[in-house]
Amino acid sequence: MTSAKEGDFVYFDPPYIPVNQTANFTNYTPNGFGLVQQKILRDTALQLASKGVNVMLSNADLPLTAKLYSNPEFKIHHVQAKRSINSNGTKRGKVGEVIITTY
Repeated sequence: MTSAKEGDFVYFDPPYIPVNQTANFTNYTPNGFGLVQQKILRDTALQLASKGVNVMLSNADLPLTAKLYSNPEFKIHHVQAKRSINSNGTKRGKVGEVIITTY
């Protein structure tokens, strides 16, 4: 990140904010990836944008995500993503996600 400069493009695909308690797959590191890390990611995206870096990131389409990225620097694009994996076959299909950009 420190080498990113004006005109560069950075994409972040973090562990998504869980849509419910059973969807809490955020333990990709020993310390997990919770709300504190989500806020650090948001702040990192803002720092990069202030340097003229084009930032894109994805996350779950939730009210908490909208609140985290409510800074006018962010543009939130709502999309539907197809999911083929779920322990409950009836819950497979399209889910709401967001693509957040600074450009």
